[in-house]
Amino acid sequence: MPQEPVASSPLSVPEAFLLLCLRDEDGKAMLDGSTLGYGLGGAILSELALAGAITIQDRKVVPTPGYGVDGSGAYKPFMQLIAAARRPYKTEHWVTKFASRSPKQLVGDLLAARNIVARAEGRILWVFPTVKYPEVDPVPEQQLRERIANVLSGLRPDGFSASVIALADATKILEKRFGPVPKERVTEITDGDWASKAVKDAISAAITAATTATTMTAVSSAGSN
Repeated sequence: MPQEPVASSPLSVPEAFLLLCLRDEDGKAMLDGSTLGYGLGGAILSELALAGAITIQDRKVVPTPGYGVDGSGAYKPFMQLIAAARRPYKTEHWVTKFASRSPKQLVGDLLAARNIVARAEGRILWVFPTVKYPEVDPVPEQQLRERIANVLSGLRPDGFSASVIALADATKILEKRFGPVPKERVTEITDGDWASKAVKDAISAAITAATTATTMTAVSSAGSN
C-alpha cells in the first residue's frame, strides 16, 4: 500500500538542493559523489546561516551567541562540530568538513522520512552498497521548481532561493533543470542585497568548494580518456 504524503512544510536548503540533483524516475544523483558532497556541505552551511545559528567574521565561522546547538534540528551534528572547534575556521573548511560526513544519506533520509522520496538500498556489482532516493510525492519539487523559475525570471530572491540557485549553478545542475540561464541574472541573484552577510559568505564558500570539485572532476575525467 502506498504511503500517504506527510503534511507539507518548507524544504531546507539541503533538501531543496538534493531534490534538484536527483533523477525523478530512479532517485540516482546526477552529480558525481564529490561534487554532490561539496554542494550539500555548502547547503548545510547556508542553512545554518539562514537559521541564525552561525555568524561569519572575516570568513571565519563562529556559533551565534545565545543560539543553542539543539536549535539546529536535523543539522545538529554539523552545528556540534562548529561549537566544539577549538578555534574559528574559515567557511571553506566547514564546507569540506561537512562534505566528508556523508550528507547525501542524511539529507536523503530526511526527505524519505517526509515521504517525498523513497529510500531504495542496493549494491553495485553485488558488492558495494548504494542508496537511491526515487521520488514519491512530486508536489514539493514542483513547488520548488516554480519558485526557482520565478526568481530566475525576475522575482526578488530571498536567502533560501538565492542559496539554492547559487549552489545549483556552481554544480551545473541549474542548466540541467531549468535550461540556459543568463549568467548576468545568476550573478545579480547571488550578489544582491536580499540576505545577511553571514548567509552570503556561506553561499560564497559553497560556490567556491562546489566549483572546485566540479572542475577537478572534469579534469580527472578528461585525463582518463
